[in-house]
Amino acid sequence: MRHVVASKGFHGASMGAVAAAAGVATGTAYVYYASKDELIVATYVETKRELGDSAVAHPVDGDALERAAAASDLVAVLVDLPPLLLYDLALGPVVRIAASERRPEPAEIAEIIESCWRAVTR
Repeated sequence: MRHVVASKGFHGASMGAVAAAAGVATGTAYVYYASKDELIVATYVETKRELGDSAVAHPVDGDALERAAAASDLVAVLVDLPPLLLYDLALGPVVRIAASERRPEPAEIAEIIESCWRAVTR
């Protein structure tokens, strides 16, 4: 789904186009996903899982992270929430915007960044 959307755009990524890219009939795609919306949600969940798996497979050096946090006082700034929730608050809007066809203006992007920062800081 991701590569079909990347090459054809959101509207060009029909169930038929996705099925063709997967090497199956369009009807087969509908056996697994009732609609394009359902397929998009499944793709989003899969992408988040892959990002999480990658982060776990390539952990950051704890000592280096502690030194960086101490040097920047970042730990004291962030709200006390689980890392995955902080990730969702900080990057969820970015993922949603990237998946949409609408391109926000620079001022709106700046406002979104500021809002995400406020969501994860004290």
